[in-house]
Amino acid sequence: MDKQTKNKYLYATIGCIFVAVALVYYYFFSSMNATGKTQYLYIDADDNIDSVYNKVKAVSNDHGFIGYRTLVRHCTYKNNIHTGRYSLKPGDGAFSLFRHLKNGMQASIDLTIPSVRTPEKLANELSKKLMLDSAAITKALKDETYCKQWGYDTTTILCLFIPNTYDMYWNVSLDKFMERMQKENKKFWNFDRIHKAEEMKLSH
Repeated sequence: MDKQTKNKYLYATIGCIFVAVALVYYYFFSSMNATGKTQYLYIDADDNIDSVYNKVKAVSNDHGFIGYRTLVRHCTYKNNIHTGRYSLKPGDGAFSLFRHLKNGMQASIDLTIPSVRTPEKLANELSKKLMLDSAAITKALKDETYCKQWGYDTTTILCLFIPNTYDMYWNVSLDKFMERMQKENKKFWNFDRIHKAEEMKLSH
């Protein structure tokens, strides 16, 4: 094989490599966000791979969606779907979204606990921002045994919740949520606040 022929093969090989790299970047790493703004995908407990595809397609461009489906076909994600709230930021490619969904790498939410007077009202507000069902929350807050495990009864349980904004995951379980609220309550009622409350003849 003469030098000219070798050069032709070399250039052809380099060209093929260049095209392959460009395609990989285009489908897997270039931005798949169709809006240019951060979008959020909410993956529920009853989602399957088809419904996940529909949610991804709703926020992605065509080539990004093709890249995402290609990645899913070559892994076990469809048999191990994680619930949660996932972000697709401007510039995120299919590989980035795939990695987040596959590994359960969620984006947290700012959950504001309002000042409320009834379990029903609190449950309604929480269910707007969390995956938790309002009926399930209400039932738990009216269950004497459940309230007792957090140190309250059904008439005082609302005192556990300190009105504030908390960083939390959308798919938090009720027990984990209550644990967090108990922790925040104890943090809020430090020695100084307890002392001031006692001076004002208030209970906490």
